[in-house]
Formats: sequence, C-alpha cells, structure tokens
Amino acid sequence: LISQAGIESANQGADLLRKETIARKQLEIGGYFQRPVNVIKALSTASKNPGTFNIYQWDNFHPWLCTMMRLNDGRITYVGTELGFHSTGQRSAANPRNCFVEQYDAPNGTYRVQDYAFTDKGVPYLIKHWSVDGESPNTFDPRLRPWYNVTRDTVVWSPVFLNWVPRGPAVAPAAPLVDPILGRNIGVFASDFTTEYLLEFLSQSVVGKTGKMILVESKT
Repeated sequence: LISQAGIESANQGADLLRKETIARKQLEIGGYFQRPVNVIKALSTASKNPGTFNIYQWDNFHPWLCTMMRLNDGRITYVGTELGFHSTGQRSAANPRNCFVEQYDAPNGTYRVQDYAFTDKGVPYLIKHWSVDGESPNTFDPRLRPWYNVTRDTVVWSPVFLNWVPRGPAVAPAAPLVDPILGRNIGVFASDFTTEYLLEFLSQSVVGKTGKMILVESKT
C-alpha cells in the first residue's frame, strides 16, 4: 500500500517538474519571439542618430538592414514610411548567408530588387540588382497595413492580420522610424511572424511526453 505521505510527495515532485518544464518553455518561447524584436529595436534606435543611414537611399540603407538581420537572426524585416516608401529584407534558414531585399517607391512608381551575400567577416556585398521604373508590380501601400499604425515610441505587437506575402495569418512587432533632424516618427519598422514560422517552431518544441503548445492572441 502506498501511504498518503508518499502520494503527496509524488504529487509535489510532479508539480515541481511541471513548473520547471513551463519555465524552460517560457524561456524558449521568449528567445524565439525576441529575434525579430531585436532587429527592429536596433533599426529604430539607429534611425534616431544622424548619419547612421538614409532610409531613402537603397545602397546606403539596405546593407545596414541586412547586417542587423544577420546579427539578430532575422527572417523577414521591413520598413514603411509616411511617403509610401517600403523595403523588405528576407533571409532563409536554408541560405542564411544571403539577404534578399525588395523596395517599392510608391511616389515614383519604382520597384527595385537587391540580392546581397555576406563575407566571412559578416560584411554584406551586392551580388545582383535590377529595377523596374514606371508602374509598380503591385499596389502595396505600407501605410494601410495593420502593423503600420500600432506603434508610438517603443516596440508594440500588432493584432493578428492577413499577411501580404506569403499569404496567411501573421503577427508583427513594430517600432518607430525616427527622423533624427526633426525628431519625429516618419515611418515604422516591423518583422513578420507568419503561420509558417510559428508552425516550424511548434513542430520542433516538445513538452514532456504528452504536452502540447497552443498560441493564442491576447485581447485587451
């Protein structure tokens, strides 16, 4: 027969193990979600310093964008401005030494694409570039996206929205782009967490023998 004290001791041990497992998973989840936050925080902070980069000059800004993504293991990072300018940087897990950047200049109707690679010391260099003048290939306007209007002076997570590419549900941390001369916000940096990336993370995460992880949106 198992004594009552033995049962209580076993329950206490199981409860302690459960709490330790939850704590480990919280750290794991926090680290995963912190990656894109680190990228946009670095970009937002740098934008406040005159001379760091010029957001409207692709050959000045895009290498800097790719560098911040590489240092913080970013996947998709983008910026939209009050003038309708938009740049998106992408890195894949399969080829992390490359950074692909698309730029839409809505006011001038220009679309540019740059493909960067990194040296062994982590310095980005341009390996391919092409542009299309005239009508942009799509009607994307960053100012109309849900992530554009959620931020003020710090990092804020957007509500769940329908992502443009790849199509599907997504959430995005966003931080302000600041004009260092005028000292006001002129745009937004953001980074996608698409369903694809979230499912990838969940599929690799094990919680004990039978545990499951569920992601829900917080409503406030």
